[in-house]
Amino acid sequence: MPSFPPIGKLAAGARVTVKLTPSATCSARIALAVTASEAKRLKLGSKIVTLGTSRTTVLPAGRATSVAVVLAKRYRAKLRSARRLNARLVVVCADGAGSTFTGELAACIRR
Repeated sequence: MPSFPPIGKLAAGARVTVKLTPSATCSARIALAVTASEAKRLKLGSKIVTLGTSRTTVLPAGRATSVAVVLAKRYRAKLRSARRLNARLVVVCADGAGSTFTGELAACIRR
């Protein structure tokens, strides 16, 4: 389960921390994004917006690893005045054989 700080701290540079425990050795990409309608409401743009990403090279099998996602600077300034943020956290893990697993979590982050 990820740890979501309040919007004020996210806008100040705090990280969203995700703890991953893969069943096989893999690499992971993590993204925090908002839908097009949420992006319009927050005046971030008119399409799906990826607020921040993170990548790991190798996650050992069976061992919990924490990965942090930091929001991009250009979006942090616009989130300072937001009261709530409906975001999706997407995790894509790929093993050495090329098979992938995608996990997604929706969250409402409040001030």
